[in-house]
Amino acid sequence: MSCSMRTTRVRPLTSVVGTGSLRHSTAESRSVCLGRRCSPFGRIATNSRAFRVPLSGERACVIVSQWLTLPQVVVVAPGESFLPIFVEQVKRAQVLGPLVTDAALAALAIESGATLCSTDRDFLRFEGLKLVDPTR
Repeated sequence: MSCSMRTTRVRPLTSVVGTGSLRHSTAESRSVCLGRRCSPFGRIATNSRAFRVPLSGERACVIVSQWLTLPQVVVVAPGESFLPIFVEQVKRAQVLGPLVTDAALAALAIESGATLCSTDRDFLRFEGLKLVDPTR
């Protein structure tokens, strides 16, 4: 998908997709979908302030649904160690407001052994998070 960005503050795919290194019985690298909802990706992909030609809500949901059919995509949910990791990230990075959501995504990725893909440099504040900027 090619999109024309209008702003630099937008975080495409931040809360939707991260390539990870979850180890399965086949010992292969997997991509990791951080949620089964359209809302995080849709919030950005349908935003006319972010894209000259934003996606429709329906198209954004279709894209997420297509990702979820790929064999290299697995759904990750918080496990037993999510809360302690999240609390530690919030304390260490001293986050407030919208960055609390970022701390939750970071904790989920850390707990899962995943690498978070984002252009948002705010994620650099989270210790132990493997982060990749997909535009570089």
